[in-house]
Amino acid sequence: MGISGLRGRRGVNQYSRRRQVVPALGIRLLQQALASSGPDLEAATLGVSQLLELAGAADSSPKLLLALARNSHWEVRNRAAAHPDYPAAAIQLAARDKDIALRTGAAENPRCPPQILSRLARDRECSIRVAVAENPAVPAAVLAQLATDMLPEVRAGAVRNPTCTPELLERLADDRLMVRMQVAASAACPPSMLEGIVARNPEEPEGFGALLAVVRLAVDWETVVNGATAVRSTVAANAHCPPELLRQLAVDSQPLVRGAVACNLAVPASLLRQLSMDSDTQVRLMVASNLSAPPELLGWLVQDSQQQVARRAVDNPSCPPPIRAMWQLAHDET
Repeated sequence: MGISGLRGRRGVNQYSRRRQVVPALGIRLLQQALASSGPDLEAATLGVSQLLELAGAADSSPKLLLALARNSHWEVRNRAAAHPDYPAAAIQLAARDKDIALRTGAAENPRCPPQILSRLARDRECSIRVAVAENPAVPAAVLAQLATDMLPEVRAGAVRNPTCTPELLERLADDRLMVRMQVAASAACPPSMLEGIVARNPEEPEGFGALLAVVRLAVDWETVVNGATAVRSTVAANAHCPPELLRQLAVDSQPLVRGAVACNLAVPASLLRQLSMDSDTQVRLMVASNLSAPPELLGWLVQDSQQQVARRAVDNPSCPPPIRAMWQLAHDET
């Protein structure tokens, strides 16, 4: 079939040029029409977006889902097979199908039996192993196995699984960048582990980038330098990051890290006040966007020298209505 990664890839809309006879029908009417008329109506009148909506609708019947699983578009087949109401017997058949879209759908299905997930965890297709790794129904032993997969995409999927344990996270905390970032973003990551991740992804020494450029190692080392910054930023944005670590990251040399602290909804108000005076405009912009920013702080940012910061503070729902009205009046007059 030639699709090596179902996630993040959009299929070609095979129906985009066909006239849609029933564009105004609601989701329930579409279901009724398709159920009563079968594949002929599907091919003649429904576009891929409507079929995807049907395949993902909470009240789609098993009969309808089976029909959608035979559709010519891989995204429709995938979504139908992943639906919680897809028949159990059909899940077993999909898991053995040569079609990658159906096997991935079975691997994503929350009702997929553990023994089938165990078999799909050994599938040669990366996208299927990722789907198994992210499925909350996967057995703990299989998840631990996938956390050692040769591909970082699969290991990152294991980290995203809500059942991933702190022990597994600890094992993956020093993995490749994409995996480390998932660990740093995990709600299950204990504060002590977040502190360790920051310590192992330190700030770069002043002038380090220039030195690397001189010795012609900049291309290789930029990935390491920027990767460490990205990891610290991810920790800073984690809602479970402890206040003392947020205080450390709020004075990081990289604006990206300070900005991540500024947009963290759990950040203490004292740190938001500190970051509202940051020299970097983007950091102040993040403070102005933070929905937990105190009203008086937003009133201060409305006076920011950069209009984009002031505008963002005015648009924040926590901005006091009188301040918003005064700002809008002043700018309407100008």
